[in-house]
Amino acid sequence: DSGLRVTWDVFGLFLLLVDLLWIPMQAFDPPATPLMTAVGFVALVYWTLDILLTCNTMYVSRDGVMVKDRRTIFCHYARLWLPIDFTIVTLEWTLTLVVAGLGADGDASQQEVTGAARLTRIS
Repeated sequence: DSGLRVTWDVFGLFLLLVDLLWIPMQAFDPPATPLMTAVGFVALVYWTLDILLTCNTMYVSRDGVMVKDRRTIFCHYARLWLPIDFTIVTLEWTLTLVVAGLGADGDASQQEVTGAARLTRIS
């Protein structure tokens, strides 16, 4: 459903906007808050699910034809954005699990690194 996809993408833009604002604030070493931790986790789940959703999202080919075949869609995504998206999400999950496992207060640096990586997706 295209309405659902548009809503999904608008939410993703909201998460990118949060990163655009939050990453520069890291220069002031703000304390980790439960709200920012929750937003970071919601963003992590969103970007993970976005990979699956993008594997099933039609696109318009260079010829102007709407591509609906799932295998072709996956191959197209795998050639362009999947390696970048997968690397960023894997890095973020790894950092999240390491920080959680250590019980350390590393939320700000984790959000800074992975947020900056997600911003590359805009271009």
